Parts: sequence; structure tokens; C-alpha cells
Amino acid sequence: MNDVAIIMCTWKRPERLSRTMDLLLNQTNKNFKLFIWNNNLDIQDVVNLNFGIYGKKMEMEVFHSEKNVGGFGRFFMAQKIMDEYEKIIFIDDDQIFSNNMVDRFLEVFDENAVKSRWSFRLYGTNYIHRTHVDDGNVNVHYCGTGGMIVPSKVFRCEELYEIPNEFLFIEDLWLCFIASHYLDMKLVSIRNDFVTQEVDGKDQTTVAFYSVKTKFLKYLINERKWKILES
Repeated sequence: MNDVAIIMCTWKRPERLSRTMDLLLNQTNKNFKLFIWNNNLDIQDVVNLNFGIYGKKMEMEVFHSEKNVGGFGRFFMAQKIMDEYEKIIFIDDDQIFSNNMVDRFLEVFDENAVKSRWSFRLYGTNYIHRTHVDDGNVNVHYCGTGGMIVPSKVFRCEELYEIPNEFLFIEDLWLCFIASHYLDMKLVSIRNDFVTQEVDGKDQTTVAFYSVKTKFLKYLINERKWKILES
């Protein structure tokens, strides 16, 4: 059995798949299996082509979703494999990472914490009012899924799959809520000097999307009684 599962979603960036596969092939720690959740049936052939090439070089599996469920696909995939793997790493297809990425995540793994290299402290219920945490091992209010290591026990929590439909594409906030509110887990930063993010205009960093995140954050704090700001 592999030590760790690496899960990524793909949708808009089929041209980057081969580059991501090459980065994974160059990992010094190769004791992992890659799982790709494809949210876009229009690129199924491209994904399958990469699977045909790279599936001969490393362990990997592909799932083609009938509909786009955004980053929540990571959670569905993790749910499928949660009995096989204790440690799960989430990556994105717009990232460049060092050849010791797997080891860097594994060395900070904690069965009672969600840890991310993309972490923030929040100031009130407006999502825009936040500070990025550069140092590692800091308790935070929010951990992004793009560069995260999480114990598989999170995906045994039935409440995780009960996200309000209008917030389906804000899976990162929901995961943080479930982990800290229901499972009493810590949210912790990882010092990030091994992953860089490429900006291509295809992510969700828009003013309109931030307003939806703020709406969701207020809902979680005011209606679901998430006490995250008290930590």
C-alpha cells in the first residue's frame, strides 16, 4: 500500500496535465498514488491520453464526473479511498512544486489537523479582511485546499457531504468548518517555500466570488455557530 494519496481536480487546464505529471514523476518520494477527478467531459480524451502515457510510469487513477462539482470532487474522491489511505494531499494543476513536495507535506502531517501552505487569519466576517500566514505551524482560521494535507478521517464525517447547494464551489471554507466544528481539529499553516502558484485568470479570485465567500462565512458563523474567530 502507498503511504499517501495525491488528489487533484481538472477542468480548464488540460494543457497543464503533462507538466504536473512530470513534476510528480520527479518526486524524491515516489510512494504515492495519484487520483485525478475530471470535472469536464469535453477534455476526457486529453485526460485519458495523459493517463495512458503516465499511468505506465506511476500509480494513478482517473475518474470522469458526469457534472462539474468543482473542488468538491476532491472530497468525493477522498471518500472513495478513505479506507485505503490515512494521508491525503490535495494539489492544483496551476502549481509548480519542488521535487521534495511529497516529503514536505508528510513531515508536517498531523492526524488531528488540517494543514495548508495557503492559510489565513480572518478579521471579522468579511472574507476579504484576512492576512496570509507565511510562517509554518501557526493556528489559522482558513486553510485552502490547493496545497493541503489532511487525514482521511475527515471524509468519514457525514456532515461534510451536506454542504448547502449554493455554496458547493466554496468547498475550502466548508472543509475548514467541518474539521474544526464537528471534529475538533486544528487548522494550521505550512511554511510555503516549495509550491508556487501560476496566475492564468482561470481561478476563482474575483470580487464577485469573494462576495459569495463572505456570504458563506457569515452563514457559517451566524447560523451554524462556527466559533472560528474566537480561536
